[in-house]
Amino acid sequence: MRRQTIARGLSNPFKVLLFALFFCGAFLVFSAIVNTPFIKELDRWTMAAVISIRTPKWTSVFMFVQQMGNKMVIFPMITIIGLYLALFKKFHESLFLFSTAAGAFILDGWLKSYFHRPRPSAQTLILENGFGYPSRHTMLAMALYGSMSFLMWTRLRGKGTHSAIKLLSLTIALVLLVGFSMIYLGAHYPADIFGGLLAGAAWLCFCCAWFMHIKE
Repeated sequence: MRRQTIARGLSNPFKVLLFALFFCGAFLVFSAIVNTPFIKELDRWTMAAVISIRTPKWTSVFMFVQQMGNKMVIFPMITIIGLYLALFKKFHESLFLFSTAAGAFILDGWLKSYFHRPRPSAQTLILENGFGYPSRHTMLAMALYGSMSFLMWTRLRGKGTHSAIKLLSLTIALVLLVGFSMIYLGAHYPADIFGGLLAGAAWLCFCCAWFMHIKE
């Protein structure tokens, strides 16, 4: 019953829009406290704990994982997938993928410029320029893998109500892994990742609601 409820909710544009508004509100609330002493101390403590478990093997793994949220990987993937969809006259689907990823990239740039939250300055294993909040890797990963999973679900939802749960779980796991890799490598504080998750989820839900509306 619970799975059927979730599946029905995801097939309703208005309900998806409500999810978008919820995540947007959560992002605004978290952003209001992100520079408080408590959050900064929690960032420092969590960073120290994660850095303490570094090993050469895990560093190699997370160096690879972080590429899954890198713009130099995301946009070539979007281009290839978009062209493939266009070949089969799936123009709305192609536009949906591109606009979701491009919008996340632009939105992240605006948010970084507004909040001006610095990145970690010590024990970083990769060089990232600009401000840290919210995490661009996390937002782009949410945009790409979330939109891909959504399109897959729209094709598979008639084959079982559990499809939405499986795709949602896989997407969340992948995005969280990308986010954790950026903490592990010292490129972001945990608060940057959490902000990226909220902002990315809000934007993804807005785009999904728009796509569902035009396909009705």
